[in-house]
Amino acid sequence: MASSLAPDSVNLVRQIDALHALTIVRIERGMSSRSLCELANLSSNSIAEWRRGRRAPQLSNFIRLAQTLGYEVVLVDGKDAATDFRDLTACIDRIDVERRAKKVGLYEMELQAGVSVRTYYSWWNEDRIPTIANLVALAETFGFSVIMRRVPVGTDA
Repeated sequence: MASSLAPDSVNLVRQIDALHALTIVRIERGMSSRSLCELANLSSNSIAEWRRGRRAPQLSNFIRLAQTLGYEVVLVDGKDAATDFRDLTACIDRIDVERRAKKVGLYEMELQAGVSVRTYYSWWNEDRIPTIANLVALAETFGFSVIMRRVPVGTDA
């Protein structure tokens, strides 16, 4: 198989870059937008709105899209230890451990990250699913990155 023009990993601080990488992979595979939407169980309107920057994708929807094209979405710390966002609670736990280590109170976190305490706990309990933009803001506040990376061939995404 020829090498792809799409990058192996993309920091989701610029989700448009990740969407562009996924478009490259879709085209390289000869896949239509319609078939991608069917495989990922997403509407073509949603993906079009994400690409135009009019709406931010929810994490679960973005993960489905990325997985369909052979990528995973992970929380990465400065040591490159990664936690898969398919387990949102584990990712929020990692962020919370770092928040506590830095002695940042919940209301200070709200001011720094722009994510309300109520929203934070609703993510933790998986009552609500974050958008990529809000999740990136929270992660970066505590020194983490949210990365979309290609899954190595022969492993499960």
